[in-house]
Amino acid sequence: MAEEVRILGVKVDSLAVDELDAALERLVRCEQHSLILHVNVHCLNLSQHNAWLPNVLNSASIVFCDGAGVMLGARILGKRIEQRIPITEWIWKLASLAELQGFTLFVLGGRPSIGEEAAARLKQQYPRLRRVGTHHGYFDKTPGSLENEKVITMINASKPDILIVGFGMPLQERWLMENWERLDVKVALTGGAIIDRVAGRVRRGPRWMTDNGLEWLSRLAIEPRRLWKRYLIGNPVFLLRVLRERFTLRQPQRNLPNYALRAKLRKGVERARILVHERRFQRIANANGATGSRVLRATTPPPTTSRASSGPPATRLSANGSNFHSSGSS
Repeated sequence: MAEEVRILGVKVDSLAVDELDAALERLVRCEQHSLILHVNVHCLNLSQHNAWLPNVLNSASIVFCDGAGVMLGARILGKRIEQRIPITEWIWKLASLAELQGFTLFVLGGRPSIGEEAAARLKQQYPRLRRVGTHHGYFDKTPGSLENEKVITMINASKPDILIVGFGMPLQERWLMENWERLDVKVALTGGAIIDRVAGRVRRGPRWMTDNGLEWLSRLAIEPRRLWKRYLIGNPVFLLRVLRERFTLRQPQRNLPNYALRAKLRKGVERARILVHERRFQRIANANGATGSRVLRATTPPPTTSRASSGPPATRLSANGSNFHSSGSS
């Protein structure tokens, strides 16, 4: 069982790529209707603004790390993620595994005809790969809409072992959440822009950058207009959030007393308050000429009484309603 690391309230499975392959094969064969999702810094930032997104991620069978920033966040929190698994690279291993095991694929996403191009390139690399359908991502995804219903019907008619959804974050996760119970698939996984990349429409950065935690920088250089805010603002914001989480986790252990000590402190304060009231009432009784040494045990002072011009003498009452002292003779 893979170790889980929690970052900003989202669980991330610490997996090596071979463990991910084995988990995918197991889930397909068990027919458990499972979700496999991936997270990067952008996804974890989105989870702080979309209340539904952490629930989707935490309900998935597997959530693997697809970003050097996520690994850095785990280290800041004192945890360790085994390996970064870029979906851009893993998609080819997935296709190889599907060909070897005879699993069927349905590719959903990308612009019209791009999904066909991506599937064709996978098929060219792995000739025995069983592709059972493709559909572009430019349709009305509103639940109950005619186009959405048509896509669901198409997927269910082919009953794929593996459904790859590439709408981009968080649209792909939301679509799966809204339609999950109606999809007749064994495993669904998200791919982001993977369909465009497999089709060759979006190039990847040089190997020396992608292998050394700088893929975000290469993507920024390739698509600056689209990605500048995600990386130049999103990355520092993510690090600040992780640092705040680390401080929040450690602060209570360092500064707050334990519950037993706090209970004793509260009890001591209450006893001191009662003692003050007792001594105050004792002084009042002595000043009025009271005899004996009875002490009123109460937590609030008795009501103040005044002597009437005529009638019986005013009387003070104890907490239980009995006469404490009369202003006349006793």
